[in-house]
Formats: sequence, C-alpha cells, structure tokens
Amino acid sequence: MFSRFSGFLGLSGGITAALASVCLFGIAAIHFLVFKERPLLSPLASIIMAFFIIVALFPLMSSFIYNMGISHIFRFTSEIVITFLIFISIYYFIREGILTPKFFLYSIAILGTIASYELIINVLNTDNLRRVRGLGGLNYIGNTFAVSSVSYIVILYATDHKSWKKIGLYFGLIVVFMTMIFTGTRAAVISFVAGVILFQIFGMKSRKFKLYVFLFGLMLMIPIFILASNIDMSLLLGRYSYEELESMAFIRFNIYYSAVADMSFIEFIFGRADLSAIDDSLSSELSNRYLNPHNVFLSLIRFNGILSFILFFGIWIILYSIYFKIYFARKDKPQIRVMEATIIIFLTMSFINVMFSGGKFTRNFYMYIAIGYAVGYYDLIKFIKSPKEYLKLIL
Repeated sequence: MFSRFSGFLGLSGGITAALASVCLFGIAAIHFLVFKERPLLSPLASIIMAFFIIVALFPLMSSFIYNMGISHIFRFTSEIVITFLIFISIYYFIREGILTPKFFLYSIAILGTIASYELIINVLNTDNLRRVRGLGGLNYIGNTFAVSSVSYIVILYATDHKSWKKIGLYFGLIVVFMTMIFTGTRAAVISFVAGVILFQIFGMKSRKFKLYVFLFGLMLMIPIFILASNIDMSLLLGRYSYEELESMAFIRFNIYYSAVADMSFIEFIFGRADLSAIDDSLSSELSNRYLNPHNVFLSLIRFNGILSFILFFGIWIILYSIYFKIYFARKDKPQIRVMEATIIIFLTMSFINVMFSGGKFTRNFYMYIAIGYAVGYYDLIKFIKSPKEYLKLIL
C-alpha cells in the first residue's frame, strides 16, 4: 500500500513500509520462538533465503570494485533486507496456519479497497484525468489493485454469501477495478485480464463465463458514464489505445536492450547498485548511467549480477512445476481446485507485472507476498493429515 511518495501518520512511504515489514517479522519471530515445532525454513524456503543473501551481498562488492560509498551501498542492501522480511513473514504465517487462504484473499481485497480511497478523492478533484497517484504511487499500487480485483472475483465464486454481503463484494470489486484503470498502469490491466482468464481455465471452468464478463461490463458502464459526464477522461482512455500500447512496447524493448547492452563484464557478473535512485547528489557519471529497466529480471542482472538472475528464474520454475503438479492431481475437486489455481494465478499476475513495469527489485512488495504465500502454502499442505482437515483449512 505504500511507496516513496506517500506514507502513513506523517511518515514517509519508505519508512512506513520498513516499519510494517519489521513488525510483521517480529510477530513471526516471537511465534516461532514460543511455539517452535518445525525448522524455520524448508528446503525451498532455504533456496530463496540463499537468493536474498546473494542479492544483498553482491552490491556490497560495488564499494570495492567501483569505489562507491559504503553508506549508499548499505542503503541499497537494506531495501533488499526489508523485501526479505516481507517474504519470510508471509511464508511463516501461511505455513503455520496463522493466516488461512480465505483470510489472505479477504485481506488483499479489503486493503485494495482502503488504498483506493485517496486515489478516488484525487480523481474527483481533477477536471482532466490522465493518471492519478494514490497512497502507493503509480505502478506499484496499480498492480496491487489488479490482484485485489481478482481476489474479489475468487471470493465471489468460491464462497457462499447472503445477498447484502454479495452487494458489498460487488461494490468493492468495481471500486478496485476502477481505481486500477485510473492509475493508467497498463501492465496491471494486462495482468488482470490474464488472471481472470486463468481463473476461468483452471478454477471456475464455467459455461457462463462470457455472460459474467458481459454483466460486469454493464455494471462498469454506470460509474464510467457518471465520471465521463463530469471529468475529461480522453487522456486516460488514450493510454489504453492500440497506438499507445504499441508505442509502450517499442519503448520498453529499447529500454530492455539498453539495460544490459552497456554493461562491462565485471558489472555483468557482480552487478552495480542503482545508487542514483537513492541519492540525487551522486556523481554525474553514475546519474548518466542510471537506467530503470522496467523489468525485475533485467534489473537483477544490471544491479545484482547474473547469478542473482539465474537463482531467481530458477525459483519461478520450481514454483510453477510444484503447483502445476499439485493442481493436475486434484483438478477434479472444485473446492480444492479453486484455491490452488489461485496461487498459480497470483504468481502469473506478479510475473507479468515485474516483466513489464516492475523496474526495481526492492519495490515490488506484493510479488514477494505472492511468493511467500505460495511457498508457505506448499509447506503447509505437506503436514495436512486428512481431506477433511484440508477442506476446513481452505474454506
């Protein structure tokens, strides 16, 4: 929910995110020390731990290779530590059953709705809408709204609700979807569409899918018509035109090429910390070479070295192989299928986001929440003793 631009209770976004992450980790550490039953890390979680150690240590080598200030390097490394705390906390809470899948889905949906409040206020206070900053900035919160929207869809499909609760859920879905559009984050829209299609293929398998899409489109027409009659939305809608998407793709692929084309062999091996994003007072030589790759995989190569990229890509392959194997073993059981398909969907949505608008390895918080959820869930189900216990857990 937070970014560099806006925080909470007068704190900056960075400090807010750091404090929230440390608090979550502190709760997990206390629980582990008091109720310790299993090792803190499973084999898969240990691999991810090794990845974080490597990406944190390699930038420190920059202080010796490129004669950079150790304080700036430490700042970059500390951001990686905060990201690790997010992963390990969510992993532990899910593995120990402190957070259930149902609670996890509701949390993402409700937090997305809360985060939409400031952004909607900003929309209503403008006459010419192109894209709007909210509590969490632009790209990061836009991608979060996409995941929040899909969470609402899963909740509506997978659980039974009274009529008044369903009205509230539909209202929340429309709010977070509209705010996702307002951010102008095209990667978020692409990931949302992919998430809904994947949910139909792997989760719902509904013959009424086209009808659902049509009805949802009709529901959206009402708030769009009301806003369009009071606010000029042509610039915003233009961001989603074919010409704009084509232009974005051309610019992005040029950036992707530039992200690695100017690297020396030493930089390719060890990376070079992106200090210019941390301190504007750094030398012009650093500033001139700074580049936001808009792709987490390329940013890992550029700022943390090729070994970091290899490990990270390997982690994705392992996660997908695990969950496709789990899914196909139980795809004929609808209640179980939906929850396990949701993990594949969240991983895919975060993968799309970091491929097209991720940019900074240390700022894509929800990607590590998704990975922590996936690894924790896998470790959790290994200790389930019966189908009845499993259904109780996920429902």
